[in-house]
Amino acid sequence: MQEHDLAMFQDKVLKTLWTQDDPETICNRLEAVSPSEPMKDYVREMDQKMVELAAELVKRWGQKVE
Repeated sequence: MQEHDLAMFQDKVLKTLWTQDDPETICNRLEAVSPSEPMKDYVREMDQKMVELAAELVKRWGQKVE
């Protein structure tokens, strides 16, 4: 995976966590935008409670930069 692909995926992760609450929806969206099969596998294996907590933390402590 190229560094640029990883940076774009990380940006999509943060935006998805910022805009979504449902962990299943978050995982489905991240899987859809994953730049590689290993990354898709990683997303499929994410714990739903961890994803839910990550979304809560991003909304509470994150800062949206345009």
